[in-house]
Amino acid sequence: MKIDFRMCVFILTLAGFIALNGCGSGSADSSEQSPSDSGAVAEADSASDDSTLAEKSQGEHNEDDIALELIPVEVSEAVKGDILKYLLLSASLKTEEQVAVFPEVGGIVRAILVEEGDRVAEGDTLMILDDEEKNLDRDAAHLDYREKQVEYDRALELRNQNLISAGDFDRAKFGLDRARIAFERAELALRRTRLLAPISGYIAVRMVNRGDLVNMSTQVYSLVNPTDMIAEVHIPEAELPHITKDKQTTVTSDVYPEKSFAARIKRISPVVDAGSGTFRVTIGVHDDEEILKPGMFVNVRIVTDVHNDVVLVSKQALIYENDLPYIYVVKDTLALKTPVRAGFDDNRFIEVLDLIQPGDVIVIVGQTGLKDSVKVKIIDMDDIRKQA
Repeated sequence: MKIDFRMCVFILTLAGFIALNGCGSGSADSSEQSPSDSGAVAEADSASDDSTLAEKSQGEHNEDDIALELIPVEVSEAVKGDILKYLLLSASLKTEEQVAVFPEVGGIVRAILVEEGDRVAEGDTLMILDDEEKNLDRDAAHLDYREKQVEYDRALELRNQNLISAGDFDRAKFGLDRARIAFERAELALRRTRLLAPISGYIAVRMVNRGDLVNMSTQVYSLVNPTDMIAEVHIPEAELPHITKDKQTTVTSDVYPEKSFAARIKRISPVVDAGSGTFRVTIGVHDDEEILKPGMFVNVRIVTDVHNDVVLVSKQALIYENDLPYIYVVKDTLALKTPVRAGFDDNRFIEVLDLIQPGDVIVIVGQTGLKDSVKVKIIDMDDIRKQA
């Protein structure tokens, strides 16, 4: 038991010495770094640098995220200018001269000289009817006229000799006059077997064929003069003070969308239709090229008023909410939803009566997805299209 106790004391004493020696050695070597310690420091420095780069990269990503959050829009500036108030009405074209051609005598059609689409001048022959019977009638009338002429000449000679009564002479004179008239009528009937154009223009419709039997109630042609085109429109009575004779207007057609035709007000009806509350206005259309045709649908634009030097914005900018118009105005990077009090408008611009100044930047593309005060990024669609 004594040996064991001493061994325990020795072991404890040795352990304490070793512990004290280890502490002293650590203190003495604290000013020197082992290779392994240097490596640890380098790794720590490298970790610090990586942390800095990561923070910088994170900042750059945040900036990209912010840029991506901006909603791209296309814009235009509000401008000052003039804007017109006008009526846009639809009508079908007519001609002032449109004639239904009827024969003045009956007969069989022997020759058709013009067809649909042919241009004719006033007095040109359109059609020839059978004239055999009319020739015989003319010859018979001519013979009777010559006979009456001889009788009259004899009566005149006898009167000069006082060998005939005044009554007999008058009867001879009247007989000659009746024969002359009958002869002229027979010649007229013969001439009427040749149908002549009553006006200059185009053959719109041919209604009979060669060999048909026609009479004076048979329409054979429809003839139009396209140089004098008109459009009849019906205008609300409230616009009556703004409609004056000879007022200049314009006419357009969907068939020729790139063209605009000069026109003027030719006639204004003095009567307002009680049922519709409108009055009829006849528009004369000027078409040098003669490309407009009767029956074509056209749009008639009549200017009724003008506002000068007002603020205008593109109609593309308008959006509606509860039937009220709004636009988005860009201030810095914010799109501000702004109500619009509108005046006149045309096919491109709308007059804005307040809140908007010339030079204000207005969103014209991309506004349907915006909310008030959202951040936006202005882009140029023309550049994007060119790059594409």
